[in-house]
Order: sequence, then structure tokens, then C-alpha cells
Amino acid sequence: MRNRTLAAGLIAVCAATGVVVTTWTSAQAAGSAFYVDPGTNAAKWVAANPGDSRTAVIRDRVAAVPQAR
Repeated sequence: MRNRTLAAGLIAVCAATGVVVTTWTSAQAAGSAFYVDPGTNAAKWVAANPGDSRTAVIRDRVAAVPQAR
């Protein structure tokens, strides 16, 4: 009962604030990679600075890492 109440409260808050919640099944999480947003500031910087000596490091260690939003 407590989990249902908590879930209902979370859904109400998300609906009121316009937040979209995506759920994954265990099969999806186990079999697929996480999404990397190509619109992050790091990704934009990498695209704008292809000749910079730091580009490869920033791309591999920051821009290509999945992050929560």
C-alpha cells in the first residue's frame, strides 16, 4: 500500500511539473546502452572545436558519458 501511495504521489508531481518519466524493463536495461544526449554543452564544444588538442579527451570522458537530466 505504501509503495502505491508513493507512486501515485510521484505521478501527481510529475504531471503537475510537466516532467516526463520513462521506465525501462530489466531486459532493456541489461541489453542496451544508455542514451547520450548530443545536445549537451560538452558535445557542442567538441563539435565546435575539432582541431583543439583537448577535444578527444573531452569527447571520450565527458561528452560520451550518459548523464541524468
